[in-house]
Amino acid sequence: MPYIKDYPVVIGFRSNRQDNFTRLLNTLPNKDARYIFPLVPFVALISVFWIDFFKNKVFKNLFSIFIILFSVLTFYTISFGTVLIPKEISFKLFNARIVVYAQHGYIVGPPQKENWRQEDLIKQVSSKKARLFFTGLDSIWFNNWGISYYSRLYKVPLINYQEIQRGDFVSIRRESLKDIENVQKSLKINGELKDVQNYSLPDGTILQLFEVR
Repeated sequence: MPYIKDYPVVIGFRSNRQDNFTRLLNTLPNKDARYIFPLVPFVALISVFWIDFFKNKVFKNLFSIFIILFSVLTFYTISFGTVLIPKEISFKLFNARIVVYAQHGYIVGPPQKENWRQEDLIKQVSSKKARLFFTGLDSIWFNNWGISYYSRLYKVPLINYQEIQRGDFVSIRRESLKDIENVQKSLKINGELKDVQNYSLPDGTILQLFEVR
């Protein structure tokens, strides 16, 4: 997928039939790519319709085969990845990074075996039959939805910081380790914090677990 400065290249077009549909999508407050996917079929057609204007049938057929093979290759590399070709081909133009080809979309790529420790965290709290307060960095791979899922699975009650009492657990995801005094001060916790576990996550962040005593 080609993109500039980590954003996908979007082909703009205007026609009498699709104009109202395009305007309707533009009214969406969230411009994430998944909300613009209804435009992909139109963009795909516009991207290749001009091939039919080639008069040379041999060149037209060869170019059509190239487009098909390139599409299959792109689908395979984004879905599964391969070591046979570079993971990314890019160059700089006017201080902008232009990616010609990449084995990933603008956010994610092939499936990876990574342990983000959310289940390990909840299982550890569940073994103590305690409640948990979680706060910190939220991302596509580690977020409150995952914490909520595993807390329901292992029957761990989630609480907010105003409900923290002795016997509860506090978990914080940060870019680096933070000492207990700073955590206790920032959350205004009444009681002593015991450092229970520190998990190193795949993106380099740290998941800390404390027990309130």
